[in-house]
Amino acid sequence: MRRTGLSRLAALAAITCASVVAAAVVEAEPRAEFEAGRGADRLSNDFDPWRNDYVEGEYSWLRFAKVRGRLNRTTRFNKTDTETIFGIAHPLWPDAVGQVQVSSSRPAHFLPERSAELGLTQSVGGGLVIGGLLRRREYANSEVETVKPGGEWYFDVYRIAYAYEFSRLDTGDSGAVHSFSGSKYYGERSSMNLVLAQGRGIEKISETRVEVFDTRGVALWGRHWWGASWGVTYGVRHLVQGDFYELTGAHAGIRYGF
Repeated sequence: MRRTGLSRLAALAAITCASVVAAAVVEAEPRAEFEAGRGADRLSNDFDPWRNDYVEGEYSWLRFAKVRGRLNRTTRFNKTDTETIFGIAHPLWPDAVGQVQVSSSRPAHFLPERSAELGLTQSVGGGLVIGGLLRRREYANSEVETVKPGGEWYFDVYRIAYAYEFSRLDTGDSGAVHSFSGSKYYGERSSMNLVLAQGRGIEKISETRVEVFDTRGVALWGRHWWGASWGVTYGVRHLVQGDFYELTGAHAGIRYGF
């Protein structure tokens, strides 16, 4: 049953990709970027620290068109998962961009065994962009489906955004998270970003348990470039998952583009 559901989403992804290839687009100068970094989190309630090491790369060849791959090696609750992610974004029609992303993790102690995501954004003028995504996550003994509509407003060198993320477990339990974010852009590619979130989120916390938690969090992250080739990615975050744990963490990475 789980494979059938993911197959339907994969088929829809294939249709989206076909539309992507057929779309008429505006050419831009091709660019490749690669990054390697590490994140670490400290948790309350005597949980051991979490860690994530990653490498990623992306290639853009048209305006708003890029492919991206990422490899994560993540340790949580004294267990380690290795996750691979592949995504593509591409213009579909004027002022609209479609996105497809798939992932797989092994041995999937706490990350999804498989996931697939479809997204679409549409500029409606005046700096306003609306859109949403559909996401499906498959664990060994459960599934989570997510719908996430939202909107963004770009003005001067700033961006503000809101998103409503509704997720449902196959058991019938569900949760919704409201997120507000803001960005400031500077230089050719640099930015600083702030995210605030609150609601009820879903997380896998053991080999067999996927739970719904009251959650609230704040994150500050950014990317700063020195010239055209070298940059740094950085971030800090604080997250509360009900009474289960409270988390404070940071990450940093080195990025190279050409």
